[in-house]
Amino acid sequence: MWLLLSIVAAFFSPIICDEKPMFYKNLTTSILANEGDSVQLECYASGSPVPNISWLRYVSYGDTTNKILPNGHTMFNGTVLEFPSITKDQRGRYLCIAMNGIGDSIQELFNLQVRSAPIITQMTRMDFGTNEIRLGCESKGNPPPGVTWYHNNEIINSNSDYKITVGGWSDWSDSADFFLSISKNNPNYRGTYKCLISNELGQVEHTFNISDAMKM
Repeated sequence: MWLLLSIVAAFFSPIICDEKPMFYKNLTTSILANEGDSVQLECYASGSPVPNISWLRYVSYGDTTNKILPNGHTMFNGTVLEFPSITKDQRGRYLCIAMNGIGDSIQELFNLQVRSAPIITQMTRMDFGTNEIRLGCESKGNPPPGVTWYHNNEIINSNSDYKITVGGWSDWSDSADFFLSISKNNPNYRGTYKCLISNELGQVEHTFNISDAMKM
């Protein structure tokens, strides 16, 4: 009887088939967050045996981007990669890798964008002799910030006395340069100038004092 029961049990035992890993179809791979938000990147895969999930920060060849993850290492094992308080330096691409020893490992790329209020990283002033003065405010921020220039609290528009130019905005560095060229042919060019840089998350400003002594 014992032998018969053993044979029957073996016959009806479920057969477990090996299955190579496969990512769930509803993964959210594009994430937009504001600086300071708590962010989670979630990566799940099916397969048999259950796949192991690991994370890396994806960088192109020659890219000097910091590869350290929130856990302080260059690799994290687990389905959820957590950023308790995201910073703009942590924006970029992250690679989820699933493997279970059956077939090749599979990879999914996550794109993490971080929005931030503008900051001014550098101010410049160039005096071109008796003809022109050029002021500059270098900024960072995402979404791309805009600029408003003021002279003695009056908004400046480009004309024969003033020329407003904008340097190219870089998506990767979130930086842009804003310049104001001032003609000295205008007898009223001296005074206080201000660059006001803003986006939907905030604003920042810097004041220049233009006189014969050329103090910033």
